[in-house]
Amino acid sequence: MAMAIDPGLNPDLTERHRANLSTLLQKPDFTSEKCDDTASVATLLVERPVDVAYLYCHGGYSTDDGLPFLQFGNRKLYPSTLGAWRTERLTFTDHSPIQPLVVLNGCGTVEFTTHTLANFVDDVVVRCGAAGVIGTEITIEQGVAGCAMEHLIGNVRSGSSLGEALRNLRWEMARRGNTIGFAYALHCMSGLRFGAPTTARGESEGRND
Repeated sequence: MAMAIDPGLNPDLTERHRANLSTLLQKPDFTSEKCDDTASVATLLVERPVDVAYLYCHGGYSTDDGLPFLQFGNRKLYPSTLGAWRTERLTFTDHSPIQPLVVLNGCGTVEFTTHTLANFVDDVVVRCGAAGVIGTEITIEQGVAGCAMEHLIGNVRSGSSLGEALRNLRWEMARRGNTIGFAYALHCMSGLRFGAPTTARGESEGRND
């Protein structure tokens, strides 16, 4: 997993979340970097094959045209930014046989309303070649968002499909008296798994399935 971090987030909560993920995944399966511009985000996510491309950032809507954006430092990443990545050959399929799950852990990152003129789901999957997207449909608190994603990634790491992992996340948070798990929406096949599946001969292909 490669994790792009918005340096504008609460630094204490960010470091705790990053440390928990680092313990869960360990090197070389996990890399993270604070990105203060969209170019560094693109470079981090495509520089090596990953199963999960994790964007941990603020999410919002432009006051000028209502377009959704992801915040990294003082720069905003819009759905149209992904079109530029495609032109510059900075998409996942340009550099790797793996189509990663893209996690957009910020406020309202996959929200759809009657006023939505563009969205990240279509652009991440169609333009950048991801296997799917998971994000939020409402405003979320940073600490809770980090906790929720640690549970989800932990379930995926242990072999659960994404559908199973999301269901387990919802139950786990509900047992704690928190319904934040229902704020996350999965846009891909629920049976998607990550790792190195085996062929009929038991040989690893080294791809997600």
